[in-house]
Formats: sequence, C-alpha cells, structure tokens
Amino acid sequence: MRYRIFCGEPLAPQVATLTEALAEAGDDQVLRTRIQLDHAVLTTNMGDPPSAVAWVERALHGAEQAGDSQLVGECSAGLAYLSFVTGRGVRADLVRAARASPASRPGQNMEQRPNVAVGHLLHWSGDLDGARACYRPEYDRTVAAGTSANLPLLLWGMAETEGWAGDWPRAEQYVAEGFELAEDADSPIELAFMTAMRAVLHAYRGRVADARRDAAAAIQLTQQLGLALVASVAAQAFGAAALPAGDAAGVHRDLTPFASLALATGITEPGLYRFLPDEVVALIRLGELDQAERLLAPFEARSAELGRSWGLAAAARCRGLLRAAAGDVDGAVATLDAALELARPLGQPFEEARTLLAAGEVARRARRKQHAATLLRAARQRFG
Repeated sequence: MRYRIFCGEPLAPQVATLTEALAEAGDDQVLRTRIQLDHAVLTTNMGDPPSAVAWVERALHGAEQAGDSQLVGECSAGLAYLSFVTGRGVRADLVRAARASPASRPGQNMEQRPNVAVGHLLHWSGDLDGARACYRPEYDRTVAAGTSANLPLLLWGMAETEGWAGDWPRAEQYVAEGFELAEDADSPIELAFMTAMRAVLHAYRGRVADARRDAAAAIQLTQQLGLALVASVAAQAFGAAALPAGDAAGVHRDLTPFASLALATGITEPGLYRFLPDEVVALIRLGELDQAERLLAPFEARSAELGRSWGLAAAARCRGLLRAAAGDVDGAVATLDAALELARPLGQPFEEARTLLAAGEVARRARRKQHAATLLRAARQRFG
C-alpha cells in the first residue's frame, strides 16, 4: 500500500490517513515502523509529545527488529527529541545512535532526518555549536541534491540558533531564504515557522509593531494548522519587543495564554519556554509579585534540575527584579550580579544585554551611580 503525509496541510485530518495505513500494512515491519514514526511526528506537532513517545518507542523496537540501520537512526533521533521535550533531558546514547546512522534519504521528510531532530534539541538546550554541526551538513546535502523540499523546516532552526547567538544578519538571511521557498511551495506550515522567526528577529532589532504583527500572524496560522511549536517560537517576540519599550501591560496581555498553558501542563523543558521570563518581568512591572513568583518558581526549579544555563541566567535576572520590587534592593543587586556571571558565558548577546539593563536599573535604585552607568553603557553596546 502507499500513503503520504503532506507538510503543507493541517495535521489533524492526517491522523486518519496514518491509522488506515497502519491497518493495511500487515506484516511489513519496515512499513509499519515508518508509519509509526510518522504518527509520532504528527502527534508531536499537534502538541501532544507524551503520547508521541509511545509511538516512537514502538517504531524504534520495530526498526531494531528489521535490522534497518537508517531507520534505527531516525527512530533514535525521534526518541531523543521526544525525551528532551517531555523533560527527560538530552539522552546522549540516543543522540550518538542518531548521528551514527547513514545519511538521510533523498526526499526524506525534514523533520525525520536525524541531524535535524538532534540539532533542534541541542540548540534548545543551549549547545549552539553542537546544533550548527548538525544543521549545516544537512543543509549542504539538501542543496547539493538539488532539492529544497521542506528546507524551511530546517532553516527556522538555523535562524533561531543564529538569532540567539547574536548573528542577526545571518539569521535574517536564513529567514529570507525560508520565506521564498515556503511561498514557492505554498506551504502554510513552513510559512508559519518563517513568520514566527521573522517576528523574533524584528523584536531583536527593536521593531515592536512589526514583531507583534508577525507573531500574531504566525499564531493565527498555528491555530488553523494545529502546530503547537510555532506558537512557542512566535511568543518569544512579544516580550523581547515590548519589554525594552516599557510596555509591560502589552506583554502581559500577549503572553498570558502561553504562560497559563505552561503552568497548567507543567514546565517540562525550560528551553521551550523562552517567552516565560518575559511574562515574569511583565508581572513584576505591573506589581503582581505573587503571580510572578508562582510562574518563576517552577521555571527556576526545572532549569536547576536540568542544568539549563540559559534558564538559570534568565531566572536569576527575574529573581533579582522580584527582590528589588519587594524592597530588598541590596539582595537584588547581588542576585543580578550573579545573573550576569551566568549570562556572560552563554554566547547570547541579547540575553546578556537584558541582564545588564536589569542590573543597571537596580544599581541606580540602590544609588550606586557609577556602577549603574557602567552596566547601562554595556547594555547599550550589547543591544547594538
């Protein structure tokens, strides 16, 4: 039998296609495994990674039974990805198995290529160099093969990696390339990813209206398509754009649905909640200190449990501002100094700049004028 999953179409109706395909696959172990892997991808993209884990575990067992090394690599990558997004950290054994597998098949869905899945979890965990080492070879192979099929599903990860690393011109080049390919393919899912990433880059550049417009457009596409990850990417733009402009109320309005969902479902992996510290800061600015604490505490705890350097730095920045708002200015200064020590080694200039800005603001309130001036000057330089 034959079946096909379309990356440019809404996801929920495709579940029925896979269910029918699995029923008709019979004893063909390789075919059954590929269908199960596709089911895991769809279930993940629809926002239910825990349910997808069972699908990919069955797929990996089937691949091992079939003795198909390429399929074992794909399933290992899928399970590594799902283990990560469900809060189990980076599984080094699965990452090794995924990266040791043969090169991707021509025309293979981008989401199922081991380098792509591993690249995503590495860049979310803060290993930007490791992500590049996965992404770039896959990009080069795809271009060399003369195909651009689903390339935007790789380019958004490359763009997010470079955006966090502060190479905004390169990130913008990736987004522009991805937009052109997505428009040529008339793929709503690919357009949603590229629109979300363009929103984040607008935010980094201080283009508040453009960032909000693109973030809202990406989220609207997400609601139509059922693709949860795009919304998480786009949500970063709301706080990154509006907080530096002083619009705490706007940030809170835009981020409340995402923060509420994070609390309701549990903060499994801090790297997937880049927007959350911005909602904490917005709540602090609005005087909602108890609500800010309720959101910060689980994020801070999970960052510590998983050793997420970015999460720890962001949490310390929020904790310092929360202490300042509660009247403990000296404690806030010390906490923000510690936050800076955590932020500097990240290789993420925008995050360092935001921490410098917060530290400078609190130092000024503590009447440490020279220290405040030094911090604020450094923040301006980092923001570019």
